[in-house]
Formats: sequence, structure tokens, C-alpha cells
Amino acid sequence: MKKSIMSAVVALTILSPIQVQAEEFTGTKFVEYCAKPADKTDNAFCSGFVFGVFYSWPDVDPDAETDSTKPEKEATICLPDDSSFTQMINVTVKYIEDNPAKEHQRIDDLMWNALSEAFPCEDDDDEF
Repeated sequence: MKKSIMSAVVALTILSPIQVQAEEFTGTKFVEYCAKPADKTDNAFCSGFVFGVFYSWPDVDPDAETDSTKPEKEATICLPDDSSFTQMINVTVKYIEDNPAKEHQRIDDLMWNALSEAFPCEDDDDEF
């Protein structure tokens, strides 16, 4: 009897359609996780996420071979030498909170807008 039940459960599990839905990481989600991280895991996630997005922009990494992922933006970003990922998180959260009509947009675009607004380049030689 137990074998029959287990077989039925396994068969139903294998034959059941599985629906996986990919969800874009938006400004709403970023604020939810990063405005007030609940614990060290959330804090590490936010820092890692910002690090990943930031360094995916090829002009940031002088060793990047291609600029295919560079945002198609005219604005430039010039971070101060003493800036931190925590500061970038805070600037991005503030930008999203100050622009609630944009919170549904992709976080990489919002982060670019936030950082280029907060840290504009004064001299073309400083930009990346």
C-alpha cells in the first residue's frame, strides 16, 4: 500500500506542470530589501547586487573587453574616491522613494539614474 501511494505521489510530481515565473528585479523590490535590511544576509545581498550592477557597466572596469552591456545613457557618473557601496545603496533607495512613479522600472536603470544625478561629472576626463 505504501509503495502504491509513494508511486502515485512521485508520478503526480513528475507529471504535474511546473510553472516558473521569472521576475525582474525592480525598484520596488530593491527598496523592500535594501532600504532597511532585516539582517546581515539582506545587507550582503544589497551590497553584492550593487557591486554586480555597478561593475557590469564596462567603463567602470578598465579590463572590460566589450561595452555591450553599457547602459545607453548620456549621463555620466563620477563617484568620489571615498564612496562606498552602502552610499550607492542609500542614494538609489532615496532616488526611488523620491520618484515613486518609476519604482516599477528595472533596478539597473534606476541605479544608473540615481548615481548619475547624485554624482555628475564636471569634467569629461573624470567620467566612466
